[in-house]
Amino acid sequence: DGGIVMANRATEELLGFSESELLRMTWHDLTPDKRELANDQDMVDKLVAGKRIDYNLIKFYRTNGKPPVRVQIYVRRWPIDGDVKYFMVTIMPIVNGQLLAYEQAAGEFVEMSANIRKLTEIIEGYTADSELISI
Repeated sequence: DGGIVMANRATEELLGFSESELLRMTWHDLTPDKRELANDQDMVDKLVAGKRIDYNLIKFYRTNGKPPVRVQIYVRRWPIDGDVKYFMVTIMPIVNGQLLAYEQAAGEFVEMSANIRKLTEIIEGYTADSELISI
């Protein structure tokens, strides 16, 4: 169903939603433009079908009380082969028509690495027939 299972502090700050709010949402909820939603869904369908392992898109995300924010997203399926268990999404804000500078994004790398380790531990705790996100 596209449910969000983890969000980091940078995502919370960018979108203005708390982690608990984000965990009750889906990526559909964050995509205000129906054309972008259809394009994104087409790419997700290709990931699920095994026709792709990842994709990049520039789109708008809905925020909490602010205008939508323009971002570039990188989406990767996991695992690469077999049935999809979840999608890992990296959100990169676009400011003044450009992605945030490397120096600004690098500060989030340590937190992102910790979150990946946390997510891996969560996934490894599930049995093989459990699902994190229903597709």
